[in-house]
Amino acid sequence: MKCFYHQERDAVAVCKNCNKGVCAECASDLGHGIACKGRCESKVQELNELIECNKVLSKQSQEMIAKNKTLCRKSGYTLVGGAAISALVGAVFIWFGWYYNENPFIITLGGIFLLAAVLEYIGGKGIAKHG
Repeated sequence: MKCFYHQERDAVAVCKNCNKGVCAECASDLGHGIACKGRCESKVQELNELIECNKVLSKQSQEMIAKNKTLCRKSGYTLVGGAAISALVGAVFIWFGWYYNENPFIITLGGIFLLAAVLEYIGGKGIAKHG
């Protein structure tokens, strides 16, 4: 590969911004990338800053994902606990419905609570498992 600006010279690097081959005279080493001297240095510096910023944000994102998974597991366990309460309330409603003249409204309400308990339990177990 030849230098883009000096066709008679061999390129020693490729500019990180424009991807042109550059010779030793045209190359500017910015630490984390080569730039065309006097042409692409500011753009390569911006790219380097953007990459460093993305590294920091990526690490922060991974930490937030881990925290969110923990919170999801905890909320799943909360739903499982809520299912136990709903089941208890449903059982109490059904018992009162039968005890007091077989009241169909209260028995139906108890059945709804029991159904909610089953759905809460299934959903909570799934959330806690996959968090």
